[in-house]
Amino acid sequence: MKRLYIGAILAGVTSAAGACKGDPTSSLRNGPAALSVTPSVVVSDPGTDTPVLVVVRDGQLNPVAADVAATSADQTLATVAGDASRPFIDAATHAFVVTTPATALDGGTTTVSFKAGALDTALVVELNPQEFPGAISTLTPRGGDTMTIAATSLLKLDQVGSVTFGGGKGATVLSATTSTVKMLVPFSNADVLTISGVYPTYMSSDFTFDLPSVSTVTQTGNLWAGDSIDATVPTLVLPASTKSGKMITTLYGGTNGGACVDPTAQAPCMFYQFTLADTSTIKFSVDWDGTPADSTRMTLIGCPAPYNAVTCLATPEVRDTTSKKPFRPTKFTFKFAAGTHLIILERKSTATTGPPTGPTKAPRNFRWTITRS
Repeated sequence: MKRLYIGAILAGVTSAAGACKGDPTSSLRNGPAALSVTPSVVVSDPGTDTPVLVVVRDGQLNPVAADVAATSADQTLATVAGDASRPFIDAATHAFVVTTPATALDGGTTTVSFKAGALDTALVVELNPQEFPGAISTLTPRGGDTMTIAATSLLKLDQVGSVTFGGGKGATVLSATTSTVKMLVPFSNADVLTISGVYPTYMSSDFTFDLPSVSTVTQTGNLWAGDSIDATVPTLVLPASTKSGKMITTLYGGTNGGACVDPTAQAPCMFYQFTLADTSTIKFSVDWDGTPADSTRMTLIGCPAPYNAVTCLATPEVRDTTSKKPFRPTKFTFKFAAGTHLIILERKSTATTGPPTGPTKAPRNFRWTITRS
């Protein structure tokens, strides 16, 4: 009996001690302590609805009943509203829908805030840009001339690799920085530009977009006007020693076969000139488009000024002697003496039909690379 009595006393003490200790986590269940927002980042196109769930939780992350309010920091980029189509009976889970307006085409980022009492949690919204609103130096550039496109505060340009004009004609990109792209204008159709490699500042530069310009660009005129005859021959700007330069010219649209070097060629021909103060080794290389490009054969000829077609044919300073395919590019490297020289680009022929079948189109753009040793 004595042993049982002592055991009962000890059991009572143990029970009392446990009752005094209580639940060590009870303080974590004293109402809302956090908001769980899913997803926490929304990346979307304009005109998109994104469902969002917000759960009010206590310190142990258990759901806790509480009201939640939502506001957008910029309603031109995102709006938010409760989603009655997804009801939850626990009063801790709340459904919302975040909408990016269809008019938000230029990209942008904003936040949507969710509040429950003193708790406040933000969701980040990032829009995929759909167009490029940056300034273009001219909307009516001459073919072959330089043109620039300026970045915006949100859309940067140092990853741009190509700019395409109307008719699918690519510009020659000369440089691309965060703020500006500089290019040579191709002979092309009126249309918006497609700028490839634009990225928003609120995303990594690894996330690039091919964006149409807001404005239409209409190539108008020709930087190289006068290249159809030697009397009005335009002057080339040669690169500095050990440097390369680019240019774009076009096929003369008239008839000037009588002025060309080779009287048996289809023509037309285009004339350009440059002047040297001393001897210089220069490489000229010219490629072209067309449908297909290989259906046209061009030849490049160098002759001293003043121009004489008969002499230039008989004893040119230098000419491309390519006699088998591929005929593109036409090119030569030559050590020119001091003085003035003419470079003549002449069409030998364009086939009327090309592989596999069908009519051909003559070149519209000649892309030159001039390298000076």
